[in-house]
Amino acid sequence: MSDQSSRKLTGYRLAILSALIILPLLTGAGAYYYFGKTGAKINQDLLTQAESGEVAGSKIKNVKDLTQIAPIMPDAQISSIDTSGNRVNLTLESDKTDSEIKDYYDSYFSSSGWESSDRGVFSKDSKNIQIEIKDGVINMIVSE
Repeated sequence: MSDQSSRKLTGYRLAILSALIILPLLTGAGAYYYFGKTGAKINQDLLTQAESGEVAGSKIKNVKDLTQIAPIMPDAQISSIDTSGNRVNLTLESDKTDSEIKDYYDSYFSSSGWESSDRGVFSKDSKNIQIEIKDGVINMIVSE
């Protein structure tokens, strides 16, 4: 092989090597930009729905109505709402201990005229609220 053909081969190898390094980086950056923007858009849409009170598939028209459906412990964060079927499943998270949470709800329901059972079910009029508390997570099932 002559020096000139060796240089062409070396240049060719350098071009291939550069392409093998640069193309995946460009593809990764493009994917990150596209999917990152898409994810941010989805998150913004969900936030907008939550702020306006829209809950997917819900008959509840406004998040403020949730406090009319079930008591929400102060400082607890809503982590999920499921309104499928004829009941509402509401999950809250709190930094309080399980006994503090239980004491809050026992006090709330007894002072509001609800009847309680030993199974964590509170009843008033035609509404039942079942509460399960574990590790600061409050699961409520509200049925009418």
